[in-house]
Amino acid sequence: MQEGFVDFNEFCRKFDTEHVCFETLFAYKWPTGYACPRCDHRHASKITTRRIPLYQCLNCNYQASLICDTVMEGTRTKLYKWFQAIFLLSHPAANINATKLSQIISVTYKTAWLILHKLRDAIHQADLQIVLTQAVKVNAGIYNKPLFTSTPYILPGEQPFIGAASVNQQGEMAYAKLKHVVHENNELQEVSRYDIEHYIKQHVRTNNVINESRMYFRHRYQPLSRLCRNASVEINRVYHGVSPKHLQAYFDELCFRINYSLSSSPATSLSQLLQIAATSITITYRQLTSPTRDISTTPSKFSAA
Repeated sequence: MQEGFVDFNEFCRKFDTEHVCFETLFAYKWPTGYACPRCDHRHASKITTRRIPLYQCLNCNYQASLICDTVMEGTRTKLYKWFQAIFLLSHPAANINATKLSQIISVTYKTAWLILHKLRDAIHQADLQIVLTQAVKVNAGIYNKPLFTSTPYILPGEQPFIGAASVNQQGEMAYAKLKHVVHENNELQEVSRYDIEHYIKQHVRTNNVINESRMYFRHRYQPLSRLCRNASVEINRVYHGVSPKHLQAYFDELCFRINYSLSSSPATSLSQLLQIAATSITITYRQLTSPTRDISTTPSKFSAA
């Protein structure tokens, strides 16, 4: 399903009521028609006495909210504001942070922060279902690495990561992933061959893999090399630095916009994020802020001694 909007004002004019958002969310949540979450029955009666419609299964009487099992589950924020946030986050030229979003859609900073992180978590979960195939190039980088430095070691505040990309037969980057690497006991280490092996085991399904992470590797695949080099600049340009705890979420956001704008229109990334939002289990504020939460690639099994 495509939503052919590239202009934010046009998008807002189309999705200016809850009713329009309900219809669109229904189409993304149940693209082949209603299906009961409990018994998979295909027919339901619609209950409209609440703010968010309920669908009562005509077979087992189970009542399913339209926003149940979506990133919007439990929200008190109007859906049209969620839709505006989805548009702004999905656009290839996105330049949106929680402060700007709170001003644009008229919500508190905390609500804007939560909406963005719920969407990033949904992007992360969707990305985990995609593996790299075809020819795969692997490289590594360091988030927050100074432009000019003479030391080969990781410094405090710097964060190592691994990047990889599927390359099609035309030599174009088809899909890219950046994954934060955290070693045991938060040791400050460069990316090792063990980290690369762990990454490939998790995210790659092909034997055609070239590891370009060595310092003196010649003829690097330039699109991936540029992505690894510029990741810090792109993230910090909008967010002015992020904590290690949430760094993976920002890597996933960056790669999402790149992946769905490589050979497509902005409408494709919008449609993709609407689908992800409509079919992903939400994460709570408590889970997001939990001290033990870590969604980074942590290759403890392969950590070097």
